[in-house]
Amino acid sequence: MNARGFQDLVFMNGLFFDRIMPNIGNLHLDFGCGDGKGSLVQAKFCKNSFVIGYDSDLEKIQLANKEQKVSSLTNVSFQDSLREFIFGYSDENSECQYANIFDSATANFVFHENPLIIKEIHPYLKRDGKIIVLDYNLKGISKREFYKKFCLDNERKIMKLEGFDECYKKHTKFDITDCIGFGNSARFNTINTALSEKYFLWVGQKN
Repeated sequence: MNARGFQDLVFMNGLFFDRIMPNIGNLHLDFGCGDGKGSLVQAKFCKNSFVIGYDSDLEKIQLANKEQKVSSLTNVSFQDSLREFIFGYSDENSECQYANIFDSATANFVFHENPLIIKEIHPYLKRDGKIIVLDYNLKGISKREFYKKFCLDNERKIMKLEGFDECYKKHTKFDITDCIGFGNSARFNTINTALSEKYFLWVGQKN
């Protein structure tokens, strides 16, 4: 379990909003979309874009589809299999070439659980496509400080579920410097970064 469920709060509160939205292209992938609320925010404010929200958890995709019906947005779709969306089949063991079809992608609150997400997204992007990573910038802080900052309702739920020590370990392991490093290794050029007291934003461009 991660922080995907409240990524919409970050968008709606305006944090990094003006740095995220201009980088969303015509066909956009929201990788690890969870319940879809972040994808819906992107679709709402980027009306000329079509947003594909992807998550491997079918239950979360079902929740996202319910959220879409309530929103009435037509420029967003939710998928639990990118292969099926792109190629028409979902056999993960089949040999195939990834289609470089997306103009941009977001990975919101996924990096701290899977830093290789940047490399995984690379094949789906067109040449010069952009990736936007939003995550925690809490590396190196004390347990006391972490408890103070990790205070949103969903964060407290995560803490209760995982246990404090495991939650602390997971959410303080990486920071923006690590993200830039993984981005470079995955053949992305850094084109924009931003920091707040709690979060970081990194934008890379595929080379």
